[in-house]
Amino acid sequence: MSVRRLSTAVAACLLAPTLAGCGWATEGDRTGSGRAADRTAATAGAGAGHTGDAAADLTADQRRTADRLVSVFAHSTTTISYDSVEDHHDGCGFTAGRAGFCTATGDLAEVVRRYADAVPGNPLARYLPQLRALAKRSSADTAPLGPDFVGAWRKAAADDRFRTVQDTAVEDLYYGPALRAARSHGLTSALAVAVFYDTAIQHGTDVDADGLPALIEQADAQAGGRPGEGVTEGAWLTALLSVRRADLLHPHNHDRAVDWPESVGRVDALQQLVTDRQFDLAPPVTVDPWGDEEFTVS
Repeated sequence: MSVRRLSTAVAACLLAPTLAGCGWATEGDRTGSGRAADRTAATAGAGAGHTGDAAADLTADQRRTADRLVSVFAHSTTTISYDSVEDHHDGCGFTAGRAGFCTATGDLAEVVRRYADAVPGNPLARYLPQLRALAKRSSADTAPLGPDFVGAWRKAAADDRFRTVQDTAVEDLYYGPALRAARSHGLTSALAVAVFYDTAIQHGTDVDADGLPALIEQADAQAGGRPGEGVTEGAWLTALLSVRRADLLHPHNHDRAVDWPESVGRVDALQQLVTDRQFDLAPPVTVDPWGDEEFTVS
């Protein structure tokens, strides 16, 4: 794997208060879990309950495609990487799990809290005080967690209950907000939801200058309106991806100026899907985010 791909995948980290993933791709991430596809399929329709309108959600196949696209961008594999965990010394602390949850941002602590509530005495429960303290300080220091944290995470990832916790955390923190934002903004396609979903994981959903709401506002200005109000969905998504690409190249959060510019390939890959009018996300869907390997989601 090229250093360039490692740099692109690390781009998913934002510092607190925004909850955002922090996904690195490593050779270890490529192994993933043989049960990941079944787990994703089983939870694919969960977002409908968050919207109050099941028809507004994606089909199981569309959701599976969206999840696997995010996994390609975050881990360079179509397999959902529940067991991924590593400190890449990128300001995020440990980056772990399917969405690249980070010890410095608070979403990893939230995942462990949910797991502790569901399974008291699990291998990660004892780390919760340290995780909360690190998140409160937005600290990338992993030393307080000791040498056994990585092993504890990987052991927990063998538990289907922990995978379910990761799934529901993604649903609540990223996918659900992305789905609601896309639909409330007049976007009707599955591809639009996937674009919002990937943007939420990388940029967060808070009202900061790099967050999804700010990018939506800039896209309205660049497109000259909202979707369905004189602007086609394809044209508006192109505007959103354009402003997102510009933000990755020149982020307001200066901590991201080192790694975010290397991640524009994920935006280019999504733009190619828009250009090819793959609005239904009908598999197979093929992307080549880093320009050296195609990934086919089927």
